[in-house]
Amino acid sequence: MIPAYEGKEPYIFISYAHKDSTVVFRLVEQLNERGYRIWYDEGIEPGSEWPEYIANHLLGAEMVLSVLTPNAVNSVNCRREINFALSRNKPVLTIYMEDIELPVGLELQLSSQQSVLYYTYDSEERFLDKIETCQHLRPCKRAAGESGPAESGAAESGVVESGAAAAHSGGSVSAKAADASAARGAASGRMGASGTSSAAGSTSGSGPSSAGAKLAPNKIALIAGACVAVLVIFFLINPGKKKNAEPENAVTATTVQDNTGSETQDDANAAAQNNAGSDAQNDANAASQTDAQAGTQNDASTQVADTTAQNSADTTVDTTDEPAADTTAATWDYTITRSEESTTYAFDRGPRIVMPASWGSQVTVIDEGDHVTFYHTASREAWAVDGMDNAGYLFRLCLDPTQDYKVYPSFMDLGKTSEGYFFLMFPTDFQAYANNERILEQYQTLYNDLDYVKVNSYME
Repeated sequence: MIPAYEGKEPYIFISYAHKDSTVVFRLVEQLNERGYRIWYDEGIEPGSEWPEYIANHLLGAEMVLSVLTPNAVNSVNCRREINFALSRNKPVLTIYMEDIELPVGLELQLSSQQSVLYYTYDSEERFLDKIETCQHLRPCKRAAGESGPAESGAAESGVVESGAAAAHSGGSVSAKAADASAARGAASGRMGASGTSSAAGSTSGSGPSSAGAKLAPNKIALIAGACVAVLVIFFLINPGKKKNAEPENAVTATTVQDNTGSETQDDANAAAQNNAGSDAQNDANAASQTDAQAGTQNDASTQVADTTAQNSADTTVDTTDEPAADTTAATWDYTITRSEESTTYAFDRGPRIVMPASWGSQVTVIDEGDHVTFYHTASREAWAVDGMDNAGYLFRLCLDPTQDYKVYPSFMDLGKTSEGYFFLMFPTDFQAYANNERILEQYQTLYNDLDYVKVNSYME
């Protein structure tokens, strides 16, 4: 099994159902052979938190490769991984292993993502070539000279690399003849444990038992040599102790010198204490003088401040020509008017956001500083339970002093004021909470009515 990549370079996150491990591990091996860095859930260490463990690797991934099977579609964890990846704008490449029908919510989420239909290919090589056409994979490919992970249990023999080369050059393999190709791969030594062991230990044709028999005399020689070495060391150490015990006068001389040094040090310490005392007294005197001066200065400052305050009270300042305040500091105050057909949010700063009356209490409006966001209330609350506070929105009302926002893929201009340009920004990914069918249907209904907002909203 190929170890999951752990490092700082771009890598592919593979989302899959554990029931499909056999198929997915084969895909991991193939992508590794083609030089890609891959992370996938090999199993969680005891005591680890699953959401933190998965989310951290999702956040660090360059892209997500989702292996879709009936097991994956019915897996809550796989759905969460897809939702989280799309909410963080991670590219998702979906691999359909079978011709399956997706739930409408998941189908809508993945409708804008690239996909590959595995079951339509008669060759695994062509299937893998198609995967490599996805531009998001390119940063995840290992650089020239960068070593890849060794397969577990075969790293010592070095056969993994040659086996990988053989597999890569072994030609195409039919999806319907996977068992036959696996048998051929095992016979040729491709990524097989038996091939590794035979290559590692068959240079002379002798088995492990004969090798062990040849080692026995060597062990006896080593033991005998060790005994002789112990005896030699013992006789060498004893005479050394007598010779090293003679020069006691040197130790005494050193002691006297240390005592003399100690007396000198004591004198120095006493002098330092006297100086420190003098310095401390001087510092205290200086501090008293400083405090006295500071008190006088504070009294003078207080009188000046009183005089200034009085002058300010009697003077009216004209601020007509002063620059406008920072627009991001302004608040997004508004009033709501309702009719049988629509609900209008009239913002004091000029924008008028008009939405269908049927939206009612399903919308929550949040002031987020430089913009205000219109959320689907139920989706936002459901995402918040999963630790995501900014998901489930329908659109945002934004202000920009320039028109840099025009590089974004989905926006609508409202108008310009002295503050800058007001515009609406719409999500490029599906923000609904897909794990609850009722919430998903509510969001989808509101999402389908966004054209009403675009047509009827305006600037006052």
